[in-house]
Amino acid sequence: MAAKLINTPEDYFWLTMEEIEQVLASSLRTIAPLQPTIAARRDAYRAYWDLSLPLVVNDADVMNFGEPDDAEPVSLEDTLLGLSVSPGQVQGKVSFLSDYDSLEDVPRGRILVAPSTDPAYLPYFPLAAGLIVERGGMLSHGSIIAREYGLPAVSNIDARRQLHPGDRVLLDGSTGLVQVLERAKGT
Repeated sequence: MAAKLINTPEDYFWLTMEEIEQVLASSLRTIAPLQPTIAARRDAYRAYWDLSLPLVVNDADVMNFGEPDDAEPVSLEDTLLGLSVSPGQVQGKVSFLSDYDSLEDVPRGRILVAPSTDPAYLPYFPLAAGLIVERGGMLSHGSIIAREYGLPAVSNIDARRQLHPGDRVLLDGSTGLVQVLERAKGT
């Protein structure tokens, strides 16, 4: 009867070569179950996957990286700094594009928030007053289209964790600042 060391064949990838060699070199009856080790490594991987890293990492920043935690991100008096990708200033309420099933549901004149954009987002741009994109640079799709439409835009802000639908913000696409002016009720 074979001992069950791992739950699925994919669990093999969570082990080190040394651990695999030890398993192969020893009697299966004496090997401690590896599931707790595999589960701990899988959980740590998922926690690191959720980390938001800055666009640029300096030498001094490296010392500030540590274990991921569940703490809420801290913003200095509700001021968020991102990358300026399209100039201009606008005040308005924030709407997350992921909250809408169709184009008809998106309110006009909102500052739209998306993780990133692609050509499927083009119909939303004429409805927007501004754009906040969580990932991207000066040459990303959202940045280029925002400039073509004359929309103030900022990228590289962890908007899903720091902003809420209905928050009223000042978006300054010239400086990369997003200032929360009023939090939505209930947040």
